[in-house]
Amino acid sequence: MICIEENLYLREICREDAQEIFDAIDTNRPYFEKWLPFVPFTKSINDSLEYILSVINSNELVYAIREGETFLGIIGFKETNFDTKTTELGYWLKEEYQGRGIITKGVKILCENAFKERGIKRIIIKVEVGNNKSKSIPERLGFVLQGIDKDTFCYNKVVESYVYYKDYN
Repeated sequence: MICIEENLYLREICREDAQEIFDAIDTNRPYFEKWLPFVPFTKSINDSLEYILSVINSNELVYAIREGETFLGIIGFKETNFDTKTTELGYWLKEEYQGRGIITKGVKILCENAFKERGIKRIIIKVEVGNNKSKSIPERLGFVLQGIDKDTFCYNKVVESYVYYKDYN
């Protein structure tokens, strides 16, 4: 467990989180569908459980964000390459908890841990071009804008682009 501040912490996701993850996605579906390509494919608790099992099997570090016993969202690493010492950091937070600096604090702590404890040298954050709230997080933390990867994925039958940010240790 990683403490962000009093009563706010990160805990590695586990099978028991499947219902809360699904409920968070399902109740925030209209908002999340704008930015998160996995939302339309998350149709049941089993889809959330499959995600959790894939994380556990990949040995990536992905955390449930909690305030007390309340589940707020997810933050963690994916596609970590220990040969090149790079990883990607992703996050999402229920809409009602946004604007409180929770993700910014979580990203900062996880980056510090990745650099010091895991030997990571570069962390990448990819954000959909129009997601200004999410783009403000790496910008606020001093990540360097690397550019736009145009037309890299199709979401809701629209070809979309990502903005890439990198932070170097």
